[in-house]
Amino acid sequence: VAATGRTVLRVSVAAHDQGDWELRVLVRGEELVRRVVSHEGSGARWSDLEIDLSRFAGRTIPVRLENRANDWAWEFGYWADLRVDNEPLSSAR
Repeated sequence: VAATGRTVLRVSVAAHDQGDWELRVLVRGEELVRRVVSHEGSGARWSDLEIDLSRFAGRTIPVRLENRANDWAWEFGYWADLRVDNEPLSSAR
């Protein structure tokens, strides 16, 4: 993670039309995100997530993204556009 600026993990996820799955994002073993990804009712096919990693500035960290089964059916996930971006902090507020 960059020592300066705002570092963000970005990922897009989707589920099968008839199923859902649980997304977990862990950093250094700490669970930062746990959410069910589904297509029903949301209207949108893809969900875009942003996870701020700035509190780990200046460190090398393990990041783990998981697709967990949640006792349903069709529990496979679609993943796209996974990236880590660093954005400079604006001096103007």
